[in-house]
Amino acid sequence: MSGANINGVNFSDLNLQGVNWADAEFKDAIYSGADLRGCEAHGKNLRKLDFSHTNMSGLDLRGTDLSETKLFQTNLKGTNLQGAILDGADISRTILDDTNFNGASLKRTVLEKMSIENASFDGADFTQATMSEVDFKKSSFRGATLDKMKIEYVELDDVNLSAVDMRESCIKGIVINSSDLNCITLFCTKINGGNFTNVDLTGANIFDSRIEIVDMYDVNTLGILLH
Repeated sequence: MSGANINGVNFSDLNLQGVNWADAEFKDAIYSGADLRGCEAHGKNLRKLDFSHTNMSGLDLRGTDLSETKLFQTNLKGTNLQGAILDGADISRTILDDTNFNGASLKRTVLEKMSIENASFDGADFTQATMSEVDFKKSSFRGATLDKMKIEYVELDDVNLSAVDMRESCIKGIVINSSDLNCITLFCTKINGGNFTNVDLTGANIFDSRIEIVDMYDVNTLGILLH
C-alpha cells in the first residue's frame, strides 16, 4: 500500500500482516478487528482512526500521530510508541505489556480496566488524562508529567515513579506497593483514600496538597519537603 490513497476504506477483521504503509494517505479508514502485525507505520499520521480490537503487537510506531484514535481492546503488547502522540485516544481494556511509551504524549487519554506489566512511560505527558481501575506491575514512569489527572482505584506494584511531576490531580483509592517515589513532586494534588506499603518517598516535594485517609506502612520519608 506504499503511496496509496486509502481514505475511508473499511479494513475491519482483515489479515493485513506485513503491509507497508509508507507514504500512504489515511483519513476515516477503519481497522477494527484487523491483524496489523508487522506493518510499517513508523512516524505516520494515523489520527482519528479506529483500531479497536486490532492486533498491533510488536509494531514500530515511534513518533506516530495517534491522536483521538480508538484503541479499545487493542493488542499493543511489545509495541514501540516512543515519542508518539496519543492525545485524546481511548486506550481502555488494551494489552500494554512490554510496551514503550517513553516521551509519548498521552494528554486527555482514557485508560480504564486493564492490567499492565513491564511497560515504560518514562518522560511521558499524561496531562488531563483519566486513569481508572488499572493495575501496573514492574513498570516505570520516571520523570513523567501527571498534571490535572483523574486517577481512581489504580494499583501500582513495583513501579518507578521517581521525579514524577504531579500537579492539580485528583486521586481516589490508590494502592502503591514496593515502589520508588523518590523526588516526586505533588503540587495542589488531592489524595483521598489509599494504601502505601514499602514505598520510598525520599526527597519528595509536597506543596499545598491534601492527603486524607491514606494508610502508610514501611514508608521512607527521609528528606521529604512539606510546604
